[in-house]
Amino acid sequence: MCNKHNFSVILIKNEPQNFKADFPVCGRSCLEWMQFVCGENLVGVVDACDILKQAITPFLTDSLFTIVLNSLCPLITRETLVDVYEYLHSTKKNAIRLTAGYAFKTAEFSNVELNAQLPAVFFNEEDFLIVCNSKMLAFAASVQKTRINNALLQKGVVMPDPSAVYIDGTVEIQEGAVIYPGNYIYGQSVIGKNTVIYPNCIIKNTKIGADCSITSLHSESAQIGNNAAVGPNVNLRPGAIIGDNTRIGNFVEIKNAKIGNGTKVAHLSYIGDAVLGECCNVGCGTVFANYNGKIKQRTTVGNRVFIGCNANLVAPLNIGDDVLIAAGSTVTKDIPSNAMAIARPKQENKENYIKK
Repeated sequence: MCNKHNFSVILIKNEPQNFKADFPVCGRSCLEWMQFVCGENLVGVVDACDILKQAITPFLTDSLFTIVLNSLCPLITRETLVDVYEYLHSTKKNAIRLTAGYAFKTAEFSNVELNAQLPAVFFNEEDFLIVCNSKMLAFAASVQKTRINNALLQKGVVMPDPSAVYIDGTVEIQEGAVIYPGNYIYGQSVIGKNTVIYPNCIIKNTKIGADCSITSLHSESAQIGNNAAVGPNVNLRPGAIIGDNTRIGNFVEIKNAKIGNGTKVAHLSYIGDAVLGECCNVGCGTVFANYNGKIKQRTTVGNRVFIGCNANLVAPLNIGDDVLIAAGSTVTKDIPSNAMAIARPKQENKENYIKK
């Protein structure tokens, strides 16, 4: 962080007309990016006004230098702030004008006029881009995306086509992970070591463990353990917690439910407001019916439970360990451990029903 250098930063908050200044640039607003980069050097944020000196006076510290910047510069870097500091430290100038603000010796503040008459000094001008319209926002997002992806590549993350991968600056991806094109990873997401994210995933605020295989996943505020295979076409809604060594197959939706280690939900199922134990098998077409039209209710399933295809589990339910639920059953009563449940009408064949 920049705090090892003796300078302070004050941001001037601006609100451009007809532009949403808090629109995120790769996961952070312009102001949030600047707060992140400045760290402990940031001593204040003030609203823009006609009398700038009067506005920033209460935030002056005993630091050697003070840098005043427009708050709409999301591309500012620590390196450029340090360059400004070192320039002032090596010259006899009391103050300079920057592309998006000013810098001055704090002790000389009373003798400095912050205006266009100050000598202009240019550093990395890209860093001082002021985002005040949609075109500049798009440019800033493109630059920030490239910086984020390059940093991940240097860390050991594999991206065959970084130009087609969109990752927020708030995301953590560990060494050895592979991110294929067409993926969007947002918010506070975490991707573990050696996990492969195949194309067409939208991952937001989701923690994914190590050694996973993820394909065509839409996930928000969920968790996936280690060595899990998820997808294609899986929807993990808030509160979904997927254990280690699990298999979540195509067209499965999970909401506010915990899936135990080693459990398989292979395809075409909905699991909501439930807890499933370890080493269960959820057959194709299974529905956890959690809503009665008024309230959501929970279902608890033990370990090593086999749920046959096209079963309906009507909450509230408690199902024990080592249970077998026959295909096509609609279960409305609790099932004790080591039992088999069959809840379907008996088949009746009517011979010669169809006449030729």
